[in-house]
Amino acid sequence: MPAPVRSFKRYWLFSVLPIAATAWLQALPTAAQIVGDTTLPNNSIVTPTGATCTPCTLSGGTQVGGNLFHSFTQFSVVNGETAFFDNNAATIQNIFARVTGGSASTIDGILQANGTANLFLLNPNGLTFGSGATLQLGGSFFGSTADSIQFQDGTTFSATAPTPLLTVSVPVGLQYGANPGAIQVNGPGHNLAIGGGFAINRSARPAGLAVNPGQTLALIGGEVNLDGGNLTADQGRIEVGSVTAAQLVDLTNTLGVSYSQVSDFGNIRLANAASIDTSSSTANNGAINIQGKSLQVQDGSAIIGLTLGSGQGQPITINTTDRILVTGLRNGNIFPSFVSTDIGLTAAATAIGGDIKLNTGLLQASDGGIISASTLRAGQAGNVEIKASQINLSGEIPAVGAQSGIFSQVINRTATGDAGIITINTDSLNVSNGAQVVTATSGRGNSGSLAITAKSVNLDGSGVRRASGLFASGAGGNGGPITVTSDQLSITNGAQINSSTRGPGDGGIITIQATNSTITGIGPSGPSGIFSTVSGGGSGAAGAITLSGDQLFVGDGAQIATATSWSGDAGDITVRVKAVELAGGNPQSLGGLISTSVLILPPPNVPVPPPAQTGQGGTISVTADRLIVRDGAVINVSNLPTSSRSSALPGNGSVGNIAIQANSVLLDNGGTLTATSRGGDRGNITINGSQNVTLRNASLITGNADGTATGGNITINTPFLIGPALENSDITANSTNNFGGQVEINGQNVLGIRPAPQLTPASDITASSALGVQFNGDIRINTLNADPEQGVAELPNYLLDRAQQVAQTCAPNRASKFVITGRGGIPVRPTEQIDTALTWQDFRAINRTIRTGTIAQPPAAITPASIPQPLIEATQWERTASGEIRIIAQTNSPQRDVIASALTCATAQK
Repeated sequence: MPAPVRSFKRYWLFSVLPIAATAWLQALPTAAQIVGDTTLPNNSIVTPTGATCTPCTLSGGTQVGGNLFHSFTQFSVVNGETAFFDNNAATIQNIFARVTGGSASTIDGILQANGTANLFLLNPNGLTFGSGATLQLGGSFFGSTADSIQFQDGTTFSATAPTPLLTVSVPVGLQYGANPGAIQVNGPGHNLAIGGGFAINRSARPAGLAVNPGQTLALIGGEVNLDGGNLTADQGRIEVGSVTAAQLVDLTNTLGVSYSQVSDFGNIRLANAASIDTSSSTANNGAINIQGKSLQVQDGSAIIGLTLGSGQGQPITINTTDRILVTGLRNGNIFPSFVSTDIGLTAAATAIGGDIKLNTGLLQASDGGIISASTLRAGQAGNVEIKASQINLSGEIPAVGAQSGIFSQVINRTATGDAGIITINTDSLNVSNGAQVVTATSGRGNSGSLAITAKSVNLDGSGVRRASGLFASGAGGNGGPITVTSDQLSITNGAQINSSTRGPGDGGIITIQATNSTITGIGPSGPSGIFSTVSGGGSGAAGAITLSGDQLFVGDGAQIATATSWSGDAGDITVRVKAVELAGGNPQSLGGLISTSVLILPPPNVPVPPPAQTGQGGTISVTADRLIVRDGAVINVSNLPTSSRSSALPGNGSVGNIAIQANSVLLDNGGTLTATSRGGDRGNITINGSQNVTLRNASLITGNADGTATGGNITINTPFLIGPALENSDITANSTNNFGGQVEINGQNVLGIRPAPQLTPASDITASSALGVQFNGDIRINTLNADPEQGVAELPNYLLDRAQQVAQTCAPNRASKFVITGRGGIPVRPTEQIDTALTWQDFRAINRTIRTGTIAQPPAAITPASIPQPLIEATQWERTASGEIRIIAQTNSPQRDVIASALTCATAQK
């Protein structure tokens, strides 16, 4: 029989209505806007607490092995509410949640899951995390705007083409669509501050989006922006990546990320004091890996992985195809933009800081931007390795005395840890307006090393407090070496390369290999230059400076200098450059190559006793094809202050030496080589000029001594020493209170300049002593040829009888000749030598007539009557009636007249 109508209604009520009600409840928007879909074999169930998600329990889903899959059409959590993934199974390792609707997700509340499962949240349309966003997870968190997750067995979990095919396999990749959505993290800023000892104070920093210690926090999408937002993974890993255009990002077994299959990247930005932090107060820091087209860290934002406890720090690795910008301060806050793996004040002595590795097109740190892997107390600081097409470092923060730049240093005086190594490989390195690259020590730990390889290195200017440049100074520990290899090196307007020391530690060695080097000008902090000095009570030795290449120009008061102002020794300067030109001084700076040993007392509040002996000066060696020192520039080794405005006192340490090896040496317009001393051992000057050594226009080579010092020795070996007499250029080895030095000149010619007992307005060579001639030094000039300007040989004042000098016959059998001898002449060229006296000789044939067809007859036999009589000097002459001139000589012969025609050759053949 037919069923009653009410039975049909009952069937609908108890069978159909529950299904419809379930679908209606799932479609009903909750306060948290979390809505499940029906794409899984076992769909997700959203259960609110009352009218709000306080919390919303997310149950159901489909479990396959250790993977739990959830799928939603909408997934957003408002501030103050919670989305709780309730998975009671202890076997759950990963929770995969996809958003299949067309809207982005906004998370401003709490994402929570029990157990230790990792949570993957996938929404291709975008993810936004607000200031209230919080993670309460036992495992790691991956926020991604990929289309799908790929698994090892080839299956996918897609948000754009959802299928019910699920897997027990592990995730191996994130597949992105053609236009991935952006990821945005908002927040109040990090509230970091620079505390005592230059430590970063993290006490007021909000954790923001954080995972448990040791876990991974990954945000990988299209554009990624942190606007005051904070990401935290204590001892863990933070991955931030921006990719575009349908590419696959690989996931590793350790939940790391690889971009080996990605070629197109997007932009990543940290602004308004945003931060990424993997620091640990109990152990080493965690790793940070950032990959994109560009990374901008601005407004005092920070990427930090500080080691505040013990252990091996993990690196910060940033790879961008376009640029990395670290720049500026937050308004109202003097905290600079930071990328740092510093070792903090609380770190154990065994701690090792993490490295910083940057690979990009353009790296720019400006207006206080800092990249630092330093140590503040104990432990070994990390290294900094940078590869970039161009690096621009500029500016400073005058309020806190912080420079923009790249640092690996020992910061505090009590710090015992060592600084790390800075390695830079770039086409162009530009450091200006007070920015610096520093591997130095202020404490007892040693500085690291600094190695730069670049096509061009440009260091320019100074900041308010400090010069721009490259620094590797020492203090309690040793300064590190600086090595620069470049096609073009330019140091201008007060910039420096400096490896000084101000304590018992030694300064670092500076090695420059540059094809062309230009060093010019001065700045507020002093002259431009390359410096290795001992200062401030330092007892360590300054490092040596070695420079090689094709061309070196030092001008306008710039310097290459080593110096000591205390008990430590100054370093040596070695220049091996084909063409060296030192040009010009400055009213504020003596320009050129300088090594001095002087005494500068520390300020009264510095408890350092004066040394009994100041350190020794360094030696300057120049090997070149051509050396020019002009317009007041110097090559100077001394223990005297180099400026009348200097507060330094004369030192009593030994003076270094000057050694020049060049084809040609030119000193012009006040150019000076000086090895002057007040006390200690004298300095010597040796010049080997294989072509010439020239002094012009009041130039000077001097080994003078004051006080108790002896005049220095000057040795010049050259074919030609040239010093025009009227230009007042001098070579001196004088002394005021001791013996004068020795001047020895070995060559072919000394032109113009000449020895003198004392200086005159002419060009002089002197080795005098103010104590008297018995204390004078020696002047030795060993030349092959005399200088015509020194005078000529005096001829005898008597006349020779020319009748006895010229043969009186022109007979064919008696050769006649006329010879002129003398002292020679000037060589055709200055470099040619006169070997023998020039002579003249008549080689004309004797005139003889030979008749055709006949044999010439021998001359007639000589008889006494045919022998010509001796010539008699004519005493008068007369004209005959026929107009002939008759020459008359007085003889003892009765025939007094000798006719001129009788003096003709009578033996000519007929």
